[in-house]
Amino acid sequence: MLTVKADAAMKAALQKATSLAQVCDSDGTIIGFFAPVSLDRAPLYAEAAAHIDPMAHKRQPQDGPLKTTAEVLEHLKTLESRQ
Repeated sequence: MLTVKADAAMKAALQKATSLAQVCDSDGTIIGFFAPVSLDRAPLYAEAAAHIDPMAHKRQPQDGPLKTTAEVLEHLKTLESRQ
């Protein structure tokens, strides 16, 4: 595992984290995730977060009509009645 040493400013920023935190560069681009050791199962949270693609939702096709939650639930009810 790579060890990255935090300078005083980074240390101060990371010490504010009480849960899993994303670390971004000055442009807002996610460069990684940080899980404080005080967090129960911190390594597992960090490992799981590392596998999340924060841009995946932007690659999803948006050519269909958008539906509200109520509309989706109503459609699901019609499917139940068909069985």
